[in-house]
Amino acid sequence: MFYFAYGSLANPEQIQELCSEVRPVGTGRIPHHALCFTGQSERWGGGTATIGLAPNRDLWGALYEIDDECREAIERFGALDGYVWAFTSVVRSEGESVDAGVLCKVRDLQRHPPSDEYMAVLETAWKEWGLDGRRILLDVAPNL
Repeated sequence: MFYFAYGSLANPEQIQELCSEVRPVGTGRIPHHALCFTGQSERWGGGTATIGLAPNRDLWGALYEIDDECREAIERFGALDGYVWAFTSVVRSEGESVDAGVLCKVRDLQRHPPSDEYMAVLETAWKEWGLDGRRILLDVAPNL
């Protein structure tokens, strides 16, 4: 199955800590969505990324191929900060649409800025995947 990562797990080092068998596939986007920073994560010391509706914008991220064991590890990781597993359609950079799992935040949705440490992890991920981090930040969703 595919997993779409837009937050800290888009960083290859981060996801490798959870799943040694993860296979990077490429980049993709979720149309009409953008990044939001919400909650107050104890792990990161600030807001963490989630998905918000944003007409005419695209949320870019990393696409991985994972197995069931990896999915369970990702779900446990996300649950600590109020995320649940969901499925969505992701448009790969080549234009093909695929169904992918994604973590969506369902609690602690008040806006909070991310910590410098968290942003450094995201910026590393964006650079690794050849994504324009400035563009992603310009497209931060106005609401959830």
